[in-house]
Amino acid sequence: MRNSNQSEKRIIILTSDAGFGHRSASNAIKAALEELSKEKCQVDIINPLEDKRTPFFLRDSQEDYDRIVREMPKLYQLGYEATDDTVVVRSHVRHSQEI
Repeated sequence: MRNSNQSEKRIIILTSDAGFGHRSASNAIKAALEELSKEKCQVDIINPLEDKRTPFFLRDSQEDYDRIVREMPKLYQLGYEATDDTVVVRSHVRHSQEI
């Protein structure tokens, strides 16, 4: 989608609907950006996990988020660490040093 006003900026906030804080934080950021920009930016909130092309186990993870955190904290920790940039970087550095 192209903006009719070329000076208008488009900001896309990627979020998920796992738990309650992600969507609330996204809405607060959107409101602040819109207030500060005085209509000079278009802010969209998108949940990529709702896309039908997203693997089913990721789409379904939103619904199971609270249960997983409560009942399987080690699994949650594994998922968190697998997506934390510093952990991924350390893993790649360690792997490259072994080669």
